[in-house]
Amino acid sequence: MKNIQKIFIFVVLLFMLFGCSAKNSDILGEKSKLQKEIEAFSDKTVVKPSIPPAPSIVLPPAYKKPSPFIGKTITFSSVDSPLSTLLYALAKEAGLNLVVDKDVDLHTSVTLNLNK
Repeated sequence: MKNIQKIFIFVVLLFMLFGCSAKNSDILGEKSKLQKEIEAFSDKTVVKPSIPPAPSIVLPPAYKKPSPFIGKTITFSSVDSPLSTLLYALAKEAGLNLVVDKDVDLHTSVTLNLNK
């Protein structure tokens, strides 16, 4: 009787082992089918060439401060003249208003020779 029980247990174990292996082979078979479908689909897809990125655009500044001396020739010479004379002459030539800070000494002597 012990031999019959051992054989019965052995047969049951074999069925269990073969039953699990059969399911695994089905799963592997499905994976291979999926892999084949993926490969067939990837063969149909068209790979577009990549477009290089556009060069960056450098914009000019929105506001360019104009120079008041463009197109003008300036010649100025002074020896030991007050600073106020020099500054007011340059402002008049440029067509600008001149506001001098109170900390600037306008009576300072200046010797200057400008040629442009």
